[in-house]
Amino acid sequence: RGLPCAYDYEGAQCETPLSYVPRLFSKFSDKMTFTERVWNLMVKVHEPYYCQVIYSPLIKLATELLKKDVTPVQLFSRSSIWLLRYDFVFEYPKPVMPNMIFIGGINCAVQKSLPK
Repeated sequence: RGLPCAYDYEGAQCETPLSYVPRLFSKFSDKMTFTERVWNLMVKVHEPYYCQVIYSPLIKLATELLKKDVTPVQLFSRSSIWLLRYDFVFEYPKPVMPNMIFIGGINCAVQKSLPK
């Protein structure tokens, strides 16, 4: 969940401890075995390589528009508030900063039954 490479948490200067916060592409829960924690660390170590591929067109565009070199973390750190479309009930426990607000289920509405 969240942005690939955890740039949302890095931009907000929020820690994501690898011991119990699973990385985006790892598919682990918050109760990891030692082997899963090592694998989670390896995913974190390799993230900069594939994140560079994912974000390079966007960073190139941002550099052209802003007329200065920028990084994804610099762009995301300029946010005053983060509206996270997660429901804290379904998320694994993890640290969040005071400017990160969970708004999960904001678009849920009572559905009408289908006509027969």
